[in-house]
Amino acid sequence: MRRFYFLGVLVTVVLFMSACDKKEQTIQERAAVQKNVIIDDAYVLFDDEKLMKMYREYNENLLDEYDIDFRVVTTSNKEDIDTFANKQFSKLQEESRSKSGKALLLVINTLQDKVRLEVSMALEPVFTDAFISYIERKGFVPYFREYKIADGVYMATELVHDRATEAAEGKEFVSPMVSQSIGGGAKTKAQIGVTDPNAKKGAQVIAHTTDTPMDVMERYLKVLKAHNKNPNLDIYTDRTKAFFRKWTVTEINQDHEIHNITPCKAHYETLYDTKNEHAVLAVRPYDKHRTCSPYFFKKEDGKWKLDIATMAQILRFNAEMQWHFDMSK
Repeated sequence: MRRFYFLGVLVTVVLFMSACDKKEQTIQERAAVQKNVIIDDAYVLFDDEKLMKMYREYNENLLDEYDIDFRVVTTSNKEDIDTFANKQFSKLQEESRSKSGKALLLVINTLQDKVRLEVSMALEPVFTDAFISYIERKGFVPYFREYKIADGVYMATELVHDRATEAAEGKEFVSPMVSQSIGGGAKTKAQIGVTDPNAKKGAQVIAHTTDTPMDVMERYLKVLKAHNKNPNLDIYTDRTKAFFRKWTVTEINQDHEIHNITPCKAHYETLYDTKNEHAVLAVRPYDKHRTCSPYFFKKEDGKWKLDIATMAQILRFNAEMQWHFDMSK
């Protein structure tokens, strides 16, 4: 999934201040004192400690590798989001961690149900209006619709990191959608809590008793390419079906997964357990192919089925999209 994915340690520690302190100090003053990269005045992020830890890892890598200072502010005030974002961005740049003026500010206003990503002039050639509009509409909104604000922020950080990596490799961003140019950033309706009737739809895909794990993988690639988000596909294990009923899947996730699988597919070999009940598609030697994620399969009803639920439980990825096992699981 778009990584999903998709990434060190921030040089800051996020601290909660008392309600009195919050009223007395401005956003900039607290940021200057704490060197905060996340200011969650709307209280919608910090409950998810795992995602915030992953966000900090990606964020620190952005600073170390690309000198990009990426900040997040959530608010529930009544001020116009464009005005608010512009003012906060100007002030936050005064104490930016970037040495080259490369800065991004994500503002989420839960009261107005809007999100805006502000871009510094030094980054406008890379983070174009089309790209910003793309990640807001296709990245944020699917998560915000399900009240998964922290997931949306993490997704945004992954996309920013990926775009920085592609730009360093000389690749241009080609928007797969029509976008409006508004200059130096973009805003959109956040759609917080607004149900998407098409979020879990897609044609059924049947598994067969003669299928090998690689056959199932080929079907899965077609699912991703078709942006099929049906959680009840027959090629999924029962646990995976339950997982996808709760998990937010976006077109960006699916496109990214195709991007990750494609260069690895020709090198996958199928490994079976002694009882022929579980299988793994993997690229060996593992230490030299850490960007080729293994894929797990389980036999149910006499058919090989994709076990993404187990993958989600035990596989983890760093900022370079190198996989490892979560040994605690």
